Amino acid sequence: FQIIVRDTGIGMSPELLPKLFQAFMQARQDGDSRGGTGLGLLITKNLAELMGGTIHVESALGSGSVFTVTLPLQGAESPQAEPGLSDEPGVIPPLSCRILLVEDNPPSRLLIQTILSQSGATVAVASNGLQAVDLAIREPFDLILMDCRMPVMNGFDATRAIRSHEELKKTGHVPIIALTANTLEDDVAKCLSAGMDGHLAKPIKKAQLLAAVRLNALPFKKPADSPSSGLSQLSEGAVCSTEHIDLKLEMDLLHELRETLKSNGSAFVSKLRQSSRELLDRANQDLLSDSISDLTFSLHSLKGSLGNGWIVGASEVAAGLESRIKTKSGIPTQNELSHLAALVEQSLDAVAGILTQ
Repeated sequence: FQIIVRDTGIGMSPELLPKLFQAFMQARQDGDSRGGTGLGLLITKNLAELMGGTIHVESALGSGSVFTVTLPLQGAESPQAEPGLSDEPGVIPPLSCRILLVEDNPPSRLLIQTILSQSGATVAVASNGLQAVDLAIREPFDLILMDCRMPVMNGFDATRAIRSHEELKKTGHVPIIALTANTLEDDVAKCLSAGMDGHLAKPIKKAQLLAAVRLNALPFKKPADSPSSGLSQLSEGAVCSTEHIDLKLEMDLLHELRETLKSNGSAFVSKLRQSSRELLDRANQDLLSDSISDLTFSLHSLKGSLGNGWIVGASEVAAGLESRIKTKSGIPTQNELSHLAALVEQSLDAVAGILTQ
């Protein structure tokens, strides 16, 4: 039995084909990403091989690609589910793994923890790198999800400390996946050089998160000799004005989020509101004290926090103000921060109405 998928896209060079089934691999490395995580083909390959089949690709630049999955399928009168899998068709088996979630932002932490817990994982949490190192040394985990920019100790230093302990005590390699809004090539390289195994872009999407967990934390994972590379290179919107901005709420994703959070919707909005106000207060203080690097960090944190609540408009504004500082094209004004604060409150009121319906 064969499944053949043919496209008329940009195609791929012969040099790229051997790397195509590596985790987090994407054909486009020029910053013009069309979405996706670089996990789909590897998952397809592993599924095909688990069924005793193969996947083959033929491609040429400018001529599109042809993917062929060959499976040795036979008819059966009474198919039986594999041990541990649900008898109900279409139901994904629950996660059965221990995950350490390292995230300093309370709304983001609650959202990711809820998704993982509802999917069957046992989740321990840490709010900074130092706590993460302590937990990773004392307790066994199948996977660590590591934020990169945190107080006390950042994710890069925490990863290095964990890797040093693993090497010293010969405890074995625990996969560490970076969680960050910075997804350019240099940012991904920094994650990998610190000892991380992969990279998930914020705002975190449920499907991508669960795919990464199943690929790395469970027995169904990438081979040890398969190098990881970055996810899609997402550009930061250079929004320069905070006036007359649409709320840009991701309605479909918010409705999915409502189903995920269920009765936790009100608590999520409350944490997001509290966190956003604290970050905005901090940004104002940073501006008044002329602490530009701290202001950049505050805006970066706000961008990620709002993005995880699918508040795209306010997140884009925060990203634009952050980008202006990084590119040395201007420092945000007090008036712009005030407009951003008003936009955040208006957006949170709308999200609250959706999540608590």
